[in-house]
Amino acid sequence: MQSSDGIPAHWLVQLLKPKRAGIDVKRSVRAAVGIAAPIALGLLLGQLQLGMLTSSGALSATMAMAPGSYRYRARRLCAVSGSATVGILLGSSLGGSGWWTVLLVCLLGIVSAIASDGSDISSLAGLQFLVFGIVGTAQAPLGTNPFVVTGCFAVGAAWVLLLTIGAWPVHPVAPERAMVAAVYRGAAKLLGAIGTEQAHPARQELTAAMNTAYDALLTVRSRLHGRDRAYRRLLVLLTSATTITEASVALLHARHRPPRAVIDAVHELADAIDEDRAAADTRLPDNHARLVRALQTGITNVRKQLVHGADADKRQARDRRTARAWLIDRLSPGRETWLFAVRLALCLALAESLGHLIGLERSYWLALTTAIVLKPDFGSVFARAVQRGGGTVVGAALGSLVVLWAPPGWLLVLLVLVIAAMLPIGQVRNYGMFSTFVTPLVLVQQDLLHGDSWGTLWARLIHTVVGCAIVLVFGYLLWPGSRSPRLGGRMTEVIRALSTYLERALTGVPQGSAVLRRRAYRALSDLRAEFQRLLAEPSKAGRQVAAWWPAVVGLERATDAVTRCAVEIQHGAALPDPEDVQRLVRAMTALTRLVDRPGDRAEFPAMPESEQLAGIRTELSNVRSALRGIQRRETGKVQATT
Repeated sequence: MQSSDGIPAHWLVQLLKPKRAGIDVKRSVRAAVGIAAPIALGLLLGQLQLGMLTSSGALSATMAMAPGSYRYRARRLCAVSGSATVGILLGSSLGGSGWWTVLLVCLLGIVSAIASDGSDISSLAGLQFLVFGIVGTAQAPLGTNPFVVTGCFAVGAAWVLLLTIGAWPVHPVAPERAMVAAVYRGAAKLLGAIGTEQAHPARQELTAAMNTAYDALLTVRSRLHGRDRAYRRLLVLLTSATTITEASVALLHARHRPPRAVIDAVHELADAIDEDRAAADTRLPDNHARLVRALQTGITNVRKQLVHGADADKRQARDRRTARAWLIDRLSPGRETWLFAVRLALCLALAESLGHLIGLERSYWLALTTAIVLKPDFGSVFARAVQRGGGTVVGAALGSLVVLWAPPGWLLVLLVLVIAAMLPIGQVRNYGMFSTFVTPLVLVQQDLLHGDSWGTLWARLIHTVVGCAIVLVFGYLLWPGSRSPRLGGRMTEVIRALSTYLERALTGVPQGSAVLRRRAYRALSDLRAEFQRLLAEPSKAGRQVAAWWPAVVGLERATDAVTRCAVEIQHGAALPDPEDVQRLVRAMTALTRLVDRPGDRAEFPAMPESEQLAGIRTELSNVRSALRGIQRRETGKVQATT
């Protein structure tokens, strides 16, 4: 689909465009070995069916693999694989019972949706519980002992867990060390990109690296209670990066790239942290620019930390106290969660009932497709349905070539090895690409277990198309509110977080300002992710999100401007007039009114004329203009549901 000027519609571009991401070779190798090894062992022992069941457990754990500390990986894999194991036990024990199976799948869907409200781990665990519960219902008619199915499945999951955390006893803090080093590398990349079009993507990567490192280290430290020196030192190095990251963002906003020697010094800090050694003490060039001096001060402090490993328990304790809110999961499902559970149960009931009434061959694939497309993580239903449908067709074509070729057993294992290695690559880039690799893998597994190659192929295609259609019609087009954006609340959170950070940082109170800055950037990151999700929608939601994008960009630049001003104050600049700061706070309160109450015609408060605050004033004015532009385009009424 194209717009009137021949340019593809924005939603289509977002739908097809893969995310930019590097290739995690280690993760691909683990996926390949984890999934293919049980099949190879089954062939070797003459127990192919048990090998395939074990490989299914390995597949569930492989889809749960993610970067992070060993503790996080272990917790994630145990939670996800455990829920999948319970799901396959229930499905294989209670499946094959007609309408009772329909009821079972609906109940699994409700439990899955409610569990998904807690965190990223519980979301994936809920999905795997539902998916493998449905897969288990397909095992029941085969007459396989459900405890044998579950046991093999659990062994496969445990095998992948061993591959994932096997290096923990040898290099216990290696992932965390790499995360901290990534923050410094992100700062160096940002500094080198100043003045180029890569600057703002580099700043977003730096924010993501900071979020990842703090989430990992604060979670670990909350359990160690200060006893582990290695983690304590890494957290010191991470908190010491604050000066460098703040100065980097300030230099970005000032469009002032520091000397090459300074950028190289930040790179050297990253290498030293990664290799657990002292950094080379090269001489930094003399520079009279206040922001560059702030950056050099940060570099010097980190060098001292690497040499002496100085303890900073008080600073860490303050960070842990302010970060506790990040570690508290929501335990009570709200109204939206219950509505989503009803929507998921309705679509699953339709899929199961259709398969039961018509007597479709291997009808469990119909419910399986419905569950995966409408998976319980509150993502874009439309995008997943289209991506999975297209990816499955391509993957089925690839799988059909393998089926028609009918290679010998060991050659088939090699093909599984190659396809499994591609899973992590597709998983981080595009849901359709991921489906392209999953589909031939599942086709090969089903062919090895049941034969009937063409039946497997066509059943997969038919059920995928019908399942996607059920979700698109009943879970998207006909479901109330599914095509309306819910951005007002998130944007208000960002503005309030920025207002709190500004008020603290510009009044000369450094305590806690770094945490408030991270909180503001975290809120911006979440808002940007929500926008990216909705940009793939062809409905009014997608068009409206595109119209709101300038306001998001303005908020990012306003946050950078506040950071620049705060860094200058910390390194000798005079404090702004308190009344001018309060004018900015009142202006941001007025911005929240524009978001929360679009029809509000109250006069926008005057902003300060101070030259020191000119950057902040300009960016807030741009945000105000963007929001008012939306009002005019929507004839005075912005459709933003908080």
